[in-house]
Amino acid sequence: MHRTTWPALKQLTISGCGRIKIFGHEESQIRHSLFLVEKVIPQLEEVSLSHGDIAMISDGQFKAELFCNIKLLRISCYFDESAVFPISFVQMFYNLEWLEVVSCNFKELATFKSAACEDKDMISTISKIKKLKLNMVNNIRYLWKQDSPLDHICASLECLEVLQCGNLINLGLDLSSFENLTTLDVWKCNKMSELITSFKAKSLVCLVTMRIRECEMMRVVVASGGDDTSYKNIFIALKRLELHFLPSLTSFCSGNYTLRFPSLEQVTLSQCPRMKNFYQGALSTPKLHKVQLTETDFKGSWVGGLNATVEQLYKEQVGYRGLKHLKLSEFPELVDIWSKNPQEMLDFTTLEYLEVFDSNNLRYIFNLSMAFGLGQLRKMEIKRCGKLEQVIKEEDSITIIEEAITDSSKIISIFPRLQSIVVESCPNMTSFYLGSRGLELPSLVEIKVADCSNMITFVSTFSREKDKETIVDDEVDNVSTLFSDKVAFPNLERITISHLRNAKRIWYNQLHTNSFSMLKELIVKECDVLLNIFPPFLLRVFQRLEKLIVTDCASLEQVFQLQVQELDIEETDVVHSQLREVNLFRLPKLKHVWTKYCRRNISFGNLRHVIIFECRSLKTLFPFSIAKDLQQLERLTIDRCGLEKIVAKSIGESDKEETCFAFNQLSFLKLWCLPYLTCFYQGMHRTTWPALKQLTISGCGRIKIFGHEESQIRHSLFLVEKVIPQLEEVSLSHGDIAMISDGQFKADLFCNIKLLRISCYFDESAVFPISFLRMFYTLEWLEVVSCNFKELATFKSAACEDKDMISTISKIKKLKLNMVNNIRHLWKQDSPLDHICASLECLEILQCGNLINLGLDLSSFENLTTLDIWKCNKMSELITSFKAQSLVCLVTMKIRECEMMKEVVASDRDNTSYEIIFKTLKRLELHFLQSLTSFCSGNYTLKFPSLEQVILNHCPRMKKFYQGALSTPKLHKVQLTETDFEGRWAGDLNATIEQLNTEGCCGSQLWQKCDWEDLWNLKATPKIKLFIRDACCNAIASTENLGKRHIIENSSCPRCEEGKETIEHILFFCPPAQATWRASTFNHTPSPKDFQSLSDWWLKIKQLLQNSGANTDMSLIAWTCWGIWKAHNEWMLEGRDEDPVNTWNNALKGYHNFMENMLPPKRQPLN
Repeated sequence: MHRTTWPALKQLTISGCGRIKIFGHEESQIRHSLFLVEKVIPQLEEVSLSHGDIAMISDGQFKAELFCNIKLLRISCYFDESAVFPISFVQMFYNLEWLEVVSCNFKELATFKSAACEDKDMISTISKIKKLKLNMVNNIRYLWKQDSPLDHICASLECLEVLQCGNLINLGLDLSSFENLTTLDVWKCNKMSELITSFKAKSLVCLVTMRIRECEMMRVVVASGGDDTSYKNIFIALKRLELHFLPSLTSFCSGNYTLRFPSLEQVTLSQCPRMKNFYQGALSTPKLHKVQLTETDFKGSWVGGLNATVEQLYKEQVGYRGLKHLKLSEFPELVDIWSKNPQEMLDFTTLEYLEVFDSNNLRYIFNLSMAFGLGQLRKMEIKRCGKLEQVIKEEDSITIIEEAITDSSKIISIFPRLQSIVVESCPNMTSFYLGSRGLELPSLVEIKVADCSNMITFVSTFSREKDKETIVDDEVDNVSTLFSDKVAFPNLERITISHLRNAKRIWYNQLHTNSFSMLKELIVKECDVLLNIFPPFLLRVFQRLEKLIVTDCASLEQVFQLQVQELDIEETDVVHSQLREVNLFRLPKLKHVWTKYCRRNISFGNLRHVIIFECRSLKTLFPFSIAKDLQQLERLTIDRCGLEKIVAKSIGESDKEETCFAFNQLSFLKLWCLPYLTCFYQGMHRTTWPALKQLTISGCGRIKIFGHEESQIRHSLFLVEKVIPQLEEVSLSHGDIAMISDGQFKADLFCNIKLLRISCYFDESAVFPISFLRMFYTLEWLEVVSCNFKELATFKSAACEDKDMISTISKIKKLKLNMVNNIRHLWKQDSPLDHICASLECLEILQCGNLINLGLDLSSFENLTTLDIWKCNKMSELITSFKAQSLVCLVTMKIRECEMMKEVVASDRDNTSYEIIFKTLKRLELHFLQSLTSFCSGNYTLKFPSLEQVILNHCPRMKKFYQGALSTPKLHKVQLTETDFEGRWAGDLNATIEQLNTEGCCGSQLWQKCDWEDLWNLKATPKIKLFIRDACCNAIASTENLGKRHIIENSSCPRCEEGKETIEHILFFCPPAQATWRASTFNHTPSPKDFQSLSDWWLKIKQLLQNSGANTDMSLIAWTCWGIWKAHNEWMLEGRDEDPVNTWNNALKGYHNFMENMLPPKRQPLN
């Protein structure tokens, strides 16, 4: 307990202290506030108030003189976009001189709520401020509109600062607000293309200082008013003008006026590279005699007049001097200069961030001489440069090279402050650096190289003997390496490499001293010929590595190669790896994560998280020596792999001695679809799992999951008595449940389990184990997966003892049914599940192929907040109208891919008229419901008072939402996808759906022609299947479809300009598409003459292939269509023109790789 006194406090600035209560007042008796309003406010002259503070003070009854001394008020933290500027609150501060608004999302600064006189009378009592500062007020587009309350408040404004207001277009103030303005400062308003119009500029009669900085889109300061009137604009008092880092600025003023600056004495002009002259019209600056490039450039430049001086500075490219951030693609004229001899013409010594995008002229970016001059460069990004071969190329004299080498290492050190390198989509790049010496980047922290298909090494070196350049590659077993001993990166922490199609090895067997020793994160994606990640003898170098992610590397066989076969090297020191996380995804040839290693001088004891997914050639995960040291492991997931054992047998361990594996921190274990897994470890062993909370196991048919101590059954993975009591989540199969049910276990054994997953009841005569649930008296979540129950639960008889037993079972909050194929109704009236689901909040029903409708009793729905239905193909309706009235708490309803669903809420077939109110429903999603005609049938009034989001995707027969009375007061758009944030709206929900149906946006009638079961069975990735589906439904963002939505005007193909860009045109008739089909093995080039739609063609080709007996799979056609679509988008978005032959070859390669990955790994017969 304490109290504080602050008798002399005058200035109080508080921001970003969200956890502390800043202001309270005496009567509220709220403890822990930092200040009491009554004690502190009266003495303050400067105060910061957040949204919450203002609300609290506004609610209190405070005396008028409480705020009498405050001269500066800072208003902050109004993050809600619907918030209104608290104009009436400012009324309390009748001596206010300075107002700041910081970090607020107001759309307008102040408006009158009505035209009432009392509003305007209140405004007249507010003090007139002298200074206004706006900082990060991101949503305003104009400062304020005409006749705004701020016209009065700012009538005596002397200083205006507008900083980081990202959506502000221009000032747009009324003339009267500018008449006393002496200082105007604008900074980082990136959407502002002009400051003010020429007509309004005439009011700046008192302006002394104008400063405009870092407004990327500003083209002119004073814009033409749109008329041809010629008049004078006199900035009579302006003495100082500063224009800094305005990359789009071409001149100060546009239009046909006379510009006069009778008092102008100082102009500072820096980093305005496009400014060719100050003003093309009549210009007068009698007191100006120099233009400064910086504040400390006291000498300045002068060529007799302001215009002549600016023109001379433009010729000398002075506008590029001092740049800290350069986007080279925005200055096409600069690319030519850059490619010739940039270091002699341009000064980039201050450059910190360089972006080079979409250039097809540069073969390299830096020579060494220029690189030596970029001492401040911290970050470079290079993307989509089609002809770029190197970023740095040595073309300098041998003398310069030798002078740059300061030690015996023969390494050149450049870019001393460079921290980040990003290189993407440069197909011709063979290396980052080409020179006669190695390369050091002493401060480099991050490297990202992606989609540079010809890159095989980061640094290429050549010999300069006798003026003959000979490339010298660093090779291991005749294979080039990405990082050799010619690179020195002593501070590198993160590496990401992806889509390097020719890189076979990442590391050379020896590295430069201390290079890569700080590496913490390595991500490798889609490097198809890569053979391993870490070669032997380098783990000491990488012992600080914490995170490893490797995905989609088709040839990868090893991750950690701990030793070379038949090579035995003694190492006495133990290497303690800091590796904490390993994620390995889709590595079809992976045989070893860690190769077998007999010695124990390498420790991975810091591992926390391991995920292995779709590694079908992997037979064991951990070597014995590694597994013995995993006491810190917290999460382990092994999913869809060819694993036979989790831990490999140690060659040196005795079969007679029992080995203990202790997983002391493991809380999550998932073993999923491991059909070959037979045991944890082949030798005598025991395991301990004291921290295990979540256990998910399915599809591991060859291993015994649970046993118990008395049974003496060996090789079970877990003992029920040891593991079950601590679990919170568990998966149990038919066999597990039978074994546990037969045992005599204590009642509290299952007391902590909150989620129970029941699976693998394949016998159609099996009965749902309702009595088994009695053991789980804290159960909250029940999942039933891959079971053939015909009914979920029934009483065996009408006996009271049955019903008494049910009353002891816990009431669950969430029920999930997945692939429970034989049930037709969830449960019948007076089912045991009426009691168990009485408090149900979430219901998910997925892939229950025979389910007709929910058919639940009303009581089961009263607490339901979330309902999700997916792929229930015999469900023609979800629920009847009478039972729908029980959905009083439902917030989210999601229904997807139910082929036969005609309506969501079906009529009870009586003529009664009543209201159905979905009181709390906020989100409704309807996806791929090809038979759906409307949401509801019948004669009712449908009300959705809370509905805010509707997503309607591929429901081709839905012409109206509902034909009866419908109310959706909070709904203002219908989205076609989750990312369709703009949505569509035609005034109401029914009208919007009618319009969407007319435009064909709800889905296409083509939907009904295609056999979607065949589509989902295509041998292709999910994204390709979804693409073919969307293409057949004409749901692709072609210019034709964008034109229908009035997003663009021109719907012709931008690539060939030969007609409308339909999906059919993109895939078949555009010249690059035609060339791709000609290059293929199909012997068929689609013709527009007999082509009605993609879905028609799809069915026709399928029939043609079947009739001819051709050995061609529709899957390969899908891969080809996807390749053409991808190439089209790369041309549109990146300007990259892919060779049609390559498009076909890549499609063929992707198909064959996919087919190869689908094949099960070859197995030796099990003993």
